[in-house]
Amino acid sequence: MCIRDRFPTITAPENVLGVLTSNDGAGDCYSTATLGTPVVNDNCGILSVEAFVNGSPINPTTHIFPIGTTTVTWEVTDESNNKTSATQEITVEDNEAPIFGSLPQVTASTSDNGKRDCSTTVMLGLPPVTDNCNTITIEAYVDNTEINPELYEFPAGLTIVTWKAIDGNNNTREADQEVKVEDDEAPIPNNLNTINWGCALTVPTPSAYDNCGNNVTVTANRSTYFTESGTIFWTFTDGNDNSITAEQKINIYPFSATVDVKRTSIYGMNDGSASVTPTGGIGPYTYEWRLTGNTNIISTSKETTNLAPGNYE
Repeated sequence: MCIRDRFPTITAPENVLGVLTSNDGAGDCYSTATLGTPVVNDNCGILSVEAFVNGSPINPTTHIFPIGTTTVTWEVTDESNNKTSATQEITVEDNEAPIFGSLPQVTASTSDNGKRDCSTTVMLGLPPVTDNCNTITIEAYVDNTEINPELYEFPAGLTIVTWKAIDGNNNTREADQEVKVEDDEAPIPNNLNTINWGCALTVPTPSAYDNCGNNVTVTANRSTYFTESGTIFWTFTDGNDNSITAEQKINIYPFSATVDVKRTSIYGMNDGSASVTPTGGIGPYTYEWRLTGNTNIISTSKETTNLAPGNYE
């Protein structure tokens, strides 16, 4: 028997959980879902069964659902235009990690920061990365320790930066980027002052500071033994083949002395004297007078007086 004022019945399909954005291969933040078919019944006959989302009709086969939970309202209408509805929940999860673009090697030099050390900051910028749902947090790591890529001092050599992109649904992807820092700074000689000397001299090999602490090889353009004034050019080369050449002047002032002797007035008297006039060498001069063969100093003046007869030096 057909009773016109009796409403149809409807049982919605079970809720659909765990729909993944990757299911449809579109690379976006949505997915289609298999909703199933509601169970409907009416004593007079069914006119239509429709699905609605937010009051708008949908095609349940092709409708794309955003991440999160969407309520589908199923509505059945019988031939008497009586309507009954039931709801079904569709839950879509984002399971697609961010995608990195190309990460080429970045090169820099130790001199870039102007600190004369063996490291430098590097302008990495942010890596190119996209996500199907467009909410991304980017972190950078070196040897599993998080760094601030704008402030991190990269040492000379090759460093691997591991970039980590985390989207709003905690999907994570990592990608590595090489940072190569070259030592381009030559050693700095420590002391190349002019040497003034009064006789032949073997010039000591100077040392140098190197920003990377490498052993510095020092070579000269000539013999280091000087018998007369001249110039020597030193070349300093570090372990990374950075080198610098610097000159050092050597002034040799040969020493000589003229001695003026005044003999004693009478044999046996102690009124002899002697004076010396030095030239060349490097002042100030010091004087020591003693009897030849005797270690006792009898005077430290340029001129010594009251000398007894004898041989003095």
